[in-house]
Amino acid sequence: MGRLYLVRHGQSVWNLQNRFTGWIDVSLSPKGV
Repeated sequence: MGRLYLVRHGQSVWNLQNRFTGWIDVSLSPKGV
């Protein structure tokens, strides 16, 4: 049987501000690094 890996992106500065990101590369927060 195969394996499925789920990976989530790191926390960005805009995530902390509840801002939508998708078209712009935003820096990661210290927690996201």
